[in-house]
Amino acid sequence: MLARLGCFLGLVAVAGVPFLLWFGLPWWLDEPQRDAEGRVKDQVTTALAAAARRGGIDQHAALHAATASHSQLVRFTTTGTRDEIVVLQIGYGGMFGKGVDDFCYRFTVDRAPTRRPPRIETSRLDRCPRPPSTRPRAIEQIRETAEATRAELHTAAAAGHLTEPQVRPMVSGDLSSLWSFKRNGTETIIVADYISLTPAGEVEAAECAQFNIVQGQRTRTATMYRLPQCPSP
Repeated sequence: MLARLGCFLGLVAVAGVPFLLWFGLPWWLDEPQRDAEGRVKDQVTTALAAAARRGGIDQHAALHAATASHSQLVRFTTTGTRDEIVVLQIGYGGMFGKGVDDFCYRFTVDRAPTRRPPRIETSRLDRCPRPPSTRPRAIEQIRETAEATRAELHTAAAAGHLTEPQVRPMVSGDLSSLWSFKRNGTETIIVADYISLTPAGEVEAAECAQFNIVQGQRTRTATMYRLPQCPSP
């Protein structure tokens, strides 16, 4: 009896190996992809919902949301009470073949007056739309705008200490928005984002710039640095 039971268990064990290889291995390999996609969906949705509560979603809020999920904003369009945001996550490798492939998600925000709060729907795109190549003219326009902002901040700093309510209208415009504001003693650190869209809503250029304003007893300086990427919110 024991011999038959042992034989039966041995057959089950042997038969279970192909089963685990057929069904378990693909699930195990796909786990990083599922985790990465779930994380992007949750983080972007949370950031967009917060922006909607603060008063609205524009291309700057969409860039903030994409950066919060460590993904790239690819497209932003708005029509009446409906916003569409497309983000791209670049894939990366992993140990034992557990890598993550490129993927894109579209977030649709329904801002109908009858919806409080707005409804946010997500859908995975079969193909990621690639943004057009960064256009030199768009970059030039962004950097000209940033330099004008630096000069305005320098002039304002000479008149006295800067506050966030003072800085926000100086930094915000068609291309730019205040990203963060921090004061540390006599130094004020301001980060602004700049984003240019094509008529179709595709991102053709996006940058962040940091302005360091030092207000000493005798000197006032305003220095601008272009950041390699926008800092995580």
